[in-house]
Amino acid sequence: MRRLTWLVLAAGAACSDSGSTVVPLAPDVFAANINAVAGLITSPVFASFAGLGPLIAVPGTSPTAPYFPDSLRGRTYTWNAGTHAYAFATQDTSPARGVRFILYDADSTGRPIEPTTQLGTAEFQDGPPDTTALHVSAEGGVSQPTIAYLLSGSFHSDSFQAIADGCVFDAAHNLCVAASVAERIASGDTTVIISGTATGTDVTFAFGAVYHFSAGGLLDTVDVTAVAPSLSSEQIRMTGTTQFGGTVKADLLLTVNDEAFATVRGTGTLTIRRSNGEALSADEQALIGAVFALPGELLDLCRGMARPGQHLLS
Repeated sequence: MRRLTWLVLAAGAACSDSGSTVVPLAPDVFAANINAVAGLITSPVFASFAGLGPLIAVPGTSPTAPYFPDSLRGRTYTWNAGTHAYAFATQDTSPARGVRFILYDADSTGRPIEPTTQLGTAEFQDGPPDTTALHVSAEGGVSQPTIAYLLSGSFHSDSFQAIADGCVFDAAHNLCVAASVAERIASGDTTVIISGTATGTDVTFAFGAVYHFSAGGLLDTVDVTAVAPSLSSEQIRMTGTTQFGGTVKADLLLTVNDEAFATVRGTGTLTIRRSNGEALSADEQALIGAVFALPGELLDLCRGMARPGQHLLS
């Protein structure tokens, strides 16, 4: 799944002065910290890995640990351009406790682009002894992030409840997450619930969100907090609801250190305003844009980590 990008469409001009409002310490630095770690989620290797989830199928795996019998261990799966699906290619001694999938440059849906160009590899192995975790890792060489985490939960063809605990990192940045993810399908609609914490280079997050996907689009309720340790642990929090699809709506409140900062509201065209109506600086607008994108990025991160379990272990 590619990054779900949320766009602020207009910045409101000053229209009133109804009182004081907080001013972030260094909005440009705060925004840069958020965008730097979010870049790990939007990288080609993560996009390819996230798209892998619905495409993997390994007949013979078990829904309970150990997940991989001896007959499956060491198998490598590659993309078959004739069938447009992954197929068993070779078997060796690595990975020792599971299987490997080749990652390729992917299109906007996360599917390999044909003719294929190898980008990296993803491995799924039984976790540490005496656990029911699935150890997941993926990498794409020195220019791409590495993904490494433990995944556990209950997986079914139409739902899952999972816990993901691990990191996405490169030479300069890291983002480590401990999150619960639940997804269920009912009457053709999909509901995804995520909650947890994430720690990145110069920024940390706490989040809880509910997403409802239907034929009409996406409805969500979000509560996301970002903290910048290097900026006196300044905290920016965004709460509220948004809707995307045939109609775009938002009713979001942003606070800084629990004081009113700004709003993102509207139907059709979304407008950013300082809470008291004063004009926002360009750096403040950029910070709001970075926070506005976070729920979609965190959804991609958590859902991308959980979905391989649904297709391997259900």
